[in-house]
Formats: sequence, C-alpha cells, structure tokens
Amino acid sequence: MNKEALTMEYLLCVLDEEGKLPTFSTEKEICFYAAQLIELIDLGWVVLEGKKLQLTDKGSEPPVYLEPMFEIVKKSKGKRVADFAGNLTFTLTGKPRREMLEACLEVMEEANLLETTVKKGLLGTKEYRTVKAEEKDRVIQKIRAEFLEEGQISEETVLLGCLLDKTSLLKKYFSAYEAKMLKQRLKELRKAPENKLINEMIDSVDTLIAVIAATA
Repeated sequence: MNKEALTMEYLLCVLDEEGKLPTFSTEKEICFYAAQLIELIDLGWVVLEGKKLQLTDKGSEPPVYLEPMFEIVKKSKGKRVADFAGNLTFTLTGKPRREMLEACLEVMEEANLLETTVKKGLLGTKEYRTVKAEEKDRVIQKIRAEFLEEGQISEETVLLGCLLDKTSLLKKYFSAYEAKMLKQRLKELRKAPENKLINEMIDSVDTLIAVIAATA
C-alpha cells in the first residue's frame, strides 16, 4: 500500500484518539467515502462521465482497502453522483460502515501507520489502534510545504487540502494565517484550466456532502 494514498492520508488526519471516525460529524464521514471514490477514479477503476459513475474494463481488482467502496459503485454504475450519494446514506450504516473502515485500518496497520494504545476504564483496559503522531505530522508538513512554499503541488495534496477544508480541519492543524493562505491557494488552483479533473472531483465531493447531509 502506498503511504501517500489519499484515503490513508485523510484518515491519518481525521481519526480520533480511539482510531474511529468522529461521531456526530457528517462531513468527516462523507469525506472518507469521497476520498475512496476519488481514488477509484484516479486509479482508473471508475470514470465520471458527466455526472454519472461508470466502471472501466481494467481487468484487475482495486486495492483491498478500496474493495468495499468498489462493490458499492458496481451496484450503482450508470447512476448520477447525486443518486449514488443518496444511496450511501442507507447503505453505509452499521456493519457495512464498520467493514469499510476496518478494511482501511488493517492496511494502515500493515503499513506501520498505526500503533496500539491502551486505555484504562471502569471495566478494565482496552486496546485501540491509533494514528502514529509522526505519521500524522508527516502528512501535515507535506501539505504545509506544498501549499505555502514555491513549487509543484500534487493533485493528491490539492484534494487532501480540499477534504480538510470541507471538514473544517485546516484550523486544527494550521495557524489562522496558514489556513487563510491554504484556502486562497485552493481557490487559485480551482481556477486554473489545467486542473479540470481536480475541479470535477471537488465538485463531486460537494455533491456527496450536499446530498448525504440532506438525506441523513
């Protein structure tokens, strides 16, 4: 597994102290789904034709941590992104939701991105898989370097910055000045004609958030 995978880098930034997606945060959960969908598109298993999702004839299976989302897309092929987003609200509850996150956590653990944390409670101790602080910092420093310094910004970093902006996490990891500069840079990048695909992906994230939030 590539440590630079968008879904993994997003999870490094968003998982809580128990290695879970924060509860009562629709945007953070939606952006987790969106990161996987964006990866499937970027890696060539799914294409976005207009506003509809289509499968490609790639002839191989996607990475194991993307398989649960790929199976959902399979059932939704030919549907508009808006309809797909609405289906996620009803599909990803309870067990399917846990299985999707677990598939990612298992791969992250194998890649040495997580560590075991032991917490004491009234009923004894409990172990959790939590994000390694140095791995989270690595991702944050990469975003800071690419956005705030002169040089090339990768598509993945642009999209990760977008997801952190959508989930209001920029202010958690960056100073007020840095967050303002990041937001400004995102706006500039979206206007650039060579970033047409990035714009389409970000528009899809906006659609996912709007539709799922409305039906949640």
